[in-house]
Amino acid sequence: MKRIMVVGVFISLCLAIVAAPSHQKACAEETTKAKNIILVMPDGMGFGSLSLLIDYSYLYKKKPLSINTVMEKGNTGYCVTSLLKYVVPEGCAGVTGVATGEKTTPVRLSVSPNGERLQTIVEYAKERGMKTGVVTTGRVSHYASSAFLAHAKNRKVENEIAEQETLSGVDVLLGGGLRHWIPQGKKVSDIATISKKLGADTLSKREDDKNLIDQVKEKGYEVVFTAEDMASARGDKLIGLFSASALPFSIDGRSQEGLSSPSLSQMTKKAIEVLKQDDAGFLLIVSDGLLSQLLHENDPAGTLAQLVEVDNAVKEAVDFARTNPDTLILVASPRDVGGVAFSAHEDKSLLIENDFGIPNDFAKLELQKKSSNALFKDMGKEPSSAKIKKVISESTAYDLSGEEAMWVRVFPADEFFPKYMGYPYGALGKILGKKTGIVWVSQYNTALMTPIFGMGPGSQRVKGIKTTTDIFHIMKDAIK
Repeated sequence: MKRIMVVGVFISLCLAIVAAPSHQKACAEETTKAKNIILVMPDGMGFGSLSLLIDYSYLYKKKPLSINTVMEKGNTGYCVTSLLKYVVPEGCAGVTGVATGEKTTPVRLSVSPNGERLQTIVEYAKERGMKTGVVTTGRVSHYASSAFLAHAKNRKVENEIAEQETLSGVDVLLGGGLRHWIPQGKKVSDIATISKKLGADTLSKREDDKNLIDQVKEKGYEVVFTAEDMASARGDKLIGLFSASALPFSIDGRSQEGLSSPSLSQMTKKAIEVLKQDDAGFLLIVSDGLLSQLLHENDPAGTLAQLVEVDNAVKEAVDFARTNPDTLILVASPRDVGGVAFSAHEDKSLLIENDFGIPNDFAKLELQKKSSNALFKDMGKEPSSAKIKKVISESTAYDLSGEEAMWVRVFPADEFFPKYMGYPYGALGKILGKKTGIVWVSQYNTALMTPIFGMGPGSQRVKGIKTTTDIFHIMKDAIK
């Protein structure tokens, strides 16, 4: 009898030991407080662009995304993106809603319509002793990331915003925008060693003699300008500025040699490495500030490449959370841009009336070597139809007819099809869309809802219909 009891106790202990990790994981999921919080924010991603990424992964690549790991936790929401007084979001005010939990009016950067400062989630986390970091593919002074660190009545005052960032106390800041950190009259190459393709010859945008690089070094920051230097940095306060303006689009970065800038996933990995050194926990904002521009320019191949890199950044967050289950991960977007989607389209060469697309269409998108933005630069000002046809033929999987090239060259701006930023990106987007089956609602922001996914402690609140301002409150309530 004693032997049976001893064996029974032993088996019970073994079962308890085996079950312990899963029990601990369950407890981590059930609690509402997190030691670490990572928000991945692909600005501009709606359900259409997310569908583009998922179809690419499942139907063509035949493998799951890292974002699926977050989605499969079952904490999924749908964000209404409207602003104060407006149905359609404006970018800066949209990100301000995520950063502060308050709706405001267009172009306001973390301030109310009356110009009053709104406390950001980064400022709230710092008050509670957490380490903080902000990573972006855009300029660090651009609203897609600076709304978490600065306050301004107009998003365009980037010199002032950059100064505020030097005083913010953020522990890690990685991205582009060197032109706003160096004294007037100086070239970027006078201060930093970066490749020419990243703007080494660019003049400062400042109108004073302030050298913000020297100022942050005096505050104890290690400042780096290349991916190599970032990888070898060992301090607990790090600023990386890798380009005169924004970093290269992912699609352009993979086709260019000699670039010294890191990718979004590399910056995310480094930020986690630095921030996790402190036992106090951390808040990390990972903002892709380039995706929205690609969507504005109706560039399907560029959009897809950028979304793949966003997923690579999510992977870094998920990998960290596997050994740190007290980490809340959120993936959310403050607005939809473009309203992109695959659509059946007429193709009379087929036996059926409509062409419903095939997975191998993604292979053609992958063959595009450059973003639409870079293609138009290659064409030059006032290109001939022959030049347009040559550029498209050499850098994409498609050929344009003379009529299509003419449309790109003389694309008329009117009330229905305005030119975005002075270039006829929309024309090329619509032409290539007829060849790929990809359609666009517009070149601008839409009122379509955006996705939000969450895993880890506090993510239970993600479920259902939310507003983008709820993202702030989910993070705030999760902070210990």
